[in-house]
Amino acid sequence: MKNFIYVISICLIIFLFSCNNTNNYFTITGFVPITNYQNNNQYKTIELDYTDAIDSGFVIPSVRQTNNGMFDYEFSIINNGKTNKSFYYKIYYQNESYKFPEDDGFADENFYGSWENANIGFVETPIISNDGKEYKVKGSIRIVGNPRNEKKYFGCASRYYLSKEPTKKDISKIIKNISDNPKWLKSVQEKADKNKITLEKQLEKDALFIFEENKTKGDFNNRWKRNTRVGNYSFLLVVTNENNIVNNILPQYVQNISIMQNNKFVNPYSFYIDNLDITNLYVTKINNAIKVKAHPDLGRGIYINPNAFKYIQIDTSSFSSNCNNQFSMYKQAAFEQFVHSLKDDVLLNNIPVTADVTTDKYSIKDYTENVQKYYNKRIVKPVKISECPCQTVKSDSITHSITIRNPASKPDEFKKEDVGIITRHGFVYGKFKAKVKLTSLLNEQQVWNGITNAIWLIYESTEEWNKRRICNKEGGYQPTYYSGKGDARVPAICYSEIDFEILKASHRWPATSYKDVSKRPKEDPLMKDKIMVTCTNWDMACWEPKNFDVGVHQIDYENQTFNLHRWDHWYNAVTLKNPQPEKEIFDSDFYCFEIEWKPTEIIWRIGPSEDKMRVVGYMNNTVTSIPNNQMLLIVTQEFHITRWWPEAPFAQDNIPFPAKDIVGHIYDIEIE
Repeated sequence: MKNFIYVISICLIIFLFSCNNTNNYFTITGFVPITNYQNNNQYKTIELDYTDAIDSGFVIPSVRQTNNGMFDYEFSIINNGKTNKSFYYKIYYQNESYKFPEDDGFADENFYGSWENANIGFVETPIISNDGKEYKVKGSIRIVGNPRNEKKYFGCASRYYLSKEPTKKDISKIIKNISDNPKWLKSVQEKADKNKITLEKQLEKDALFIFEENKTKGDFNNRWKRNTRVGNYSFLLVVTNENNIVNNILPQYVQNISIMQNNKFVNPYSFYIDNLDITNLYVTKINNAIKVKAHPDLGRGIYINPNAFKYIQIDTSSFSSNCNNQFSMYKQAAFEQFVHSLKDDVLLNNIPVTADVTTDKYSIKDYTENVQKYYNKRIVKPVKISECPCQTVKSDSITHSITIRNPASKPDEFKKEDVGIITRHGFVYGKFKAKVKLTSLLNEQQVWNGITNAIWLIYESTEEWNKRRICNKEGGYQPTYYSGKGDARVPAICYSEIDFEILKASHRWPATSYKDVSKRPKEDPLMKDKIMVTCTNWDMACWEPKNFDVGVHQIDYENQTFNLHRWDHWYNAVTLKNPQPEKEIFDSDFYCFEIEWKPTEIIWRIGPSEDKMRVVGYMNNTVTSIPNNQMLLIVTQEFHITRWWPEAPFAQDNIPFPAKDIVGHIYDIEIE
């Protein structure tokens, strides 16, 4: 019933906005929001232009997509009045694919905009004769990031500066500024005395601190921090007379979308729905005016971000023309090498064996015998991350693909190393599709090779601008990824993560997770050749969803019932497991994975091709807090710690170190 009411309300909104209003003063006809792009196509589609987007954010269209880098629009006015006069109009746009309903309390979070200079309100037309003829009005508009020009998204002009190491000249300049200010210099001297170091040393420390702090400051509109969204866009034309403008019948926060009302932005679409009865107001909406997709080029290279390797002494010997840390690669590459970060106490207690588990020769018997043989002889060390960037990731400019590789361990090296790539342009919401051939996980003897294949989303930044919406219940979110019971909660946090993790694990949870243990699945020999496609949303234990629960609990979607699981009320994530045939997914030429992230739900799909996808996971905002901050896409092959997956038939500690490279291929990434 609720869904029926929602559909009816949306239809009513479309009907109201689509009416061709006629009044005693003017008539509007022929509104076409885009006249200069794909004019012969009923459904216009545009791919985001990645050129320069790393700093400017995505603009729709770019100068490479239309002659003027704008969408040209037009409409006609008939002056029905007694005198010649001008009229006033404004055009708005809104992402329709990923939005809250206009009558929802979260509608201000929708991605909407108008003129790029938000201070320009309604535009005055030329004087229109009252001769009963149609007069065309033409202009241009484009869709940009941070369309409300919110100050929290401002900062330094280039992200490249964020990875810049200070030179002696940089430090000397800051020290001179301090020394030239007696009051400032005195405070630094006092600090030096307190810290029992020389003034020179304290000046250097303060200068370094200031240098790092200045990286995040600036007056440049970092539109990439609130990037344009993918999906369908509508355009809203509003025409009115002078009286409604000068007397603020249309309030300032609607004329200028950067102005707040009661400390909150007002979605103009919401305003006009509620105020269509204003005299001399014409409103019309064109749905599906343009569909936006993102298709990052895997062949444009891989950028090595110095910040990602900040605490590692790296070897640059594998740098190449298509993988490096140069400014040209910073500008053009859509991907970086992903650097995993694990706590130091997450250690493997491995058997001292190096073997190629992918071959048929390594059997269940070998696995069992090695566990016993090396029961008290273990190699204790963490999973490694690459110290030689570009060595284990390759971008191919001919095939437009990326290869990732967990390197083989030399006989006495005993190394398990994670590998992956991450996108560099953040989005809020979308269908994130990956066409990949990641490594097979089981050999013919059904022994696991220790790898977890993962396609996942992660928060783009820990800065204030990228915080999730406030969690209003019981103090908010857990403060960190590693937080648990007893940690003080926080109202807002940047951490967000949505995962596909595919590995060999049990299809069931421990008995203690079931409210009715009789409903716990039985051991099943048919699971022998199955792997677990696991789907997780890291909601940071926000208790706000009305059906927030722990242990195993259920949710239905499209005639399927999904068993969700959360360890306890303080655990930061909710997960489901879906058994799938390993041979179909990873022994085929490629396979497709999709995370559809929407404002109120997340849907996970897999399939042998884009037109044969099936749902393997589902959650919505009744059971988990859906993130609303900007995120990046990651593809990895990882050596997961299996104690994260109780009752797994194989333990990571008992899997040999790889004798051969473990290779995965990424053929295509698309976001729509």
